[in-house]
Amino acid sequence: MKIVSTKTKPVGGGTHSRFFLNSFQKTSKDLLRVVGLTSAIVLATTTSSFAEDSSANKGNIYVGANMAAGFGFKDDKIGTATNGDDITLSAGGGFGGSLYIGYVINPTFDVELSVGKQTSSMTPVSNATGDFSRNTVLLSILMKKQVAGKHNLKFGGGFGTYSGAKLEMTFDDINLINALKYEQEYESATGVHVMLQDEFEINPSLYFVGGAKAYSVSYKEKKTFVVDGRTIDNTEVETVDGGGIDLMIGIVKYF
Repeated sequence: MKIVSTKTKPVGGGTHSRFFLNSFQKTSKDLLRVVGLTSAIVLATTTSSFAEDSSANKGNIYVGANMAAGFGFKDDKIGTATNGDDITLSAGGGFGGSLYIGYVINPTFDVELSVGKQTSSMTPVSNATGDFSRNTVLLSILMKKQVAGKHNLKFGGGFGTYSGAKLEMTFDDINLINALKYEQEYESATGVHVMLQDEFEINPSLYFVGGAKAYSVSYKEKKTFVVDGRTIDNTEVETVDGGGIDLMIGIVKYF
């Protein structure tokens, strides 16, 4: 399958439309998704109370690493394929990973700082590629409870910074956008998130981790974009929705 038309910014006086068609629609729908996920997690975690002796971990500091895969709340149409299907890309979701460090405040609460990177890709086609990458630094407060002896169930949320966001597209056919490579960078942004984690004990200080995270963030385009190494003024700066939901797996070590 190939892409036969695309929606990009004007290049070299062309008449192509903008890359993201009505890409920012920050409506209550996305917020309701986050609130809905939060409510579901709260209901699941409040079926039993969070007792003061909820953690069996001996150490006050822990470090971990995880991998993540997810989807964005909004897919933006990039173009049309040979079979008539839409070619899309989301600024949320995709694949990535993070490293984090945490501190056990007391038997019920932890604070956690994570640093990660994530990339989402456009619908696969044979004659073009497209990726939206970004870096994340997230601060979270997590409530926890020991469940069934070997599980630490954690729920919480926080805020973070999303930086280095960049959209990169390459094309085999120069006639699609009058160029072979298109790049758009975005301003650093702040966002909020909620998350649920289940730590399963491997030994008293080592745990396997599984969980989910929902987040809301928006990215604003910088005032220039680049095509084939040439910098062009961005006359219509827009914002894209980078919210989404990720599933995570990893490992954590307590000290």
